[in-house]
Amino acid sequence: MEGGGIAIAPGLPILPYLEVYSLPLPEGAEIQEVRLIEPRSENIGRYNVPIAEVEPWSEGGLRYTTETDIDYPYPDQENLVRYQITQGSLLLTVFPIQHNPKSDETWFYKSFRIQVTYEAPVTISITDFSLNKTRFLAGEPVEATAIIANVGSSEENLASVLYIKDKFGHVLDKQVSRNFMVPSGGNYRLSLIWEGSLPDGAYKAEISIESVEGTPIAGASGDFSVTSGEIVRLMVPESLNYGETGRFDVAFANYRSQAVKAEVRLTIQDNEGGFVENLPLKHMEVKAANEETVSFSWDPAAVRGGVYTATATVRVGEQIYGPRTEFFDVVVTRCEGDLDGDKDVDGYDLSVFASEYHPMDCPSLCIADVDGNKQVNLDDFILFAEKYGRIGCP
Repeated sequence: MEGGGIAIAPGLPILPYLEVYSLPLPEGAEIQEVRLIEPRSENIGRYNVPIAEVEPWSEGGLRYTTETDIDYPYPDQENLVRYQITQGSLLLTVFPIQHNPKSDETWFYKSFRIQVTYEAPVTISITDFSLNKTRFLAGEPVEATAIIANVGSSEENLASVLYIKDKFGHVLDKQVSRNFMVPSGGNYRLSLIWEGSLPDGAYKAEISIESVEGTPIAGASGDFSVTSGEIVRLMVPESLNYGETGRFDVAFANYRSQAVKAEVRLTIQDNEGGFVENLPLKHMEVKAANEETVSFSWDPAAVRGGVYTATATVRVGEQIYGPRTEFFDVVVTRCEGDLDGDKDVDGYDLSVFASEYHPMDCPSLCIADVDGNKQVNLDDFILFAEKYGRIGCP
């Protein structure tokens, strides 16, 4: 069942349950009674529901039986609804199926009402809290909305404060509301807007409901982040032929109210994350609330064919944006042994081979690694020698 599970306890029938409702509670509330009223059920027949036998894993773990001394509908009506208090709310769990293991008679509860009785020093609670978004651009206002319920017998005159905190819980700023009234047995929709400037990072918006004397009554919070810029696009070639120059575009958006100067880096890695090349650093100036694009060029010389990764980062002052990555293919059509790509296998290629000869693992991509085992050794030289002297490679 959606929102539920299977209850397994030693010696008891294995039955489904549903977590049906989470009831917000006023601060300091103590539950007096949770009671099922007006139940509607029907006998749905006889079912052989297994009984759980829970043993240590060394002795077989969970096993099943039909032997039991239970000769009554389980759970009884008092236990068809169970509850626990979590994070200031009452989580209600119901068992919609009731079963007698002796007779195998089974009942399904179509509907019922649940009556919750509690005592609380205050009658005010926040039943819902939300932010208008969880990711804000620099300078955007943060709007927090709370639904405040009054379960008391008289209307309440209240105030509220919206705190903006950093990830360590330090208060950075606050917004105070006007006083407002919440009617007895009713709700009040409160909206608070904070406007200010925050550096990039993670934050928390926390609302406090207080009496007019300033005594905290209820509270709620939500997390959000702020960004003043981002890499909005990294455009790479779908594929590059060996010797072909490819274009790579990095687009950066500046959400600040003033222009910024940025450094843009682009790195090429092979399909295993190994470093291939850092392309020359680029600089750009991006106007306020605007975006700019810089272009890089890369020629896949002295690399093997395969999948490669372009990784872009942008630095503005001390703030680094990214990394953003995209994949592309390098297609090598040169003949085997043509290490310098000039369509023959001659002494120049032998020089390339000699410069990379290293029986241990290649520290990076080795074009002379003919057999692809990350070493340039005698096996590669034998394969290279077989092609030596070839001319007119396609």
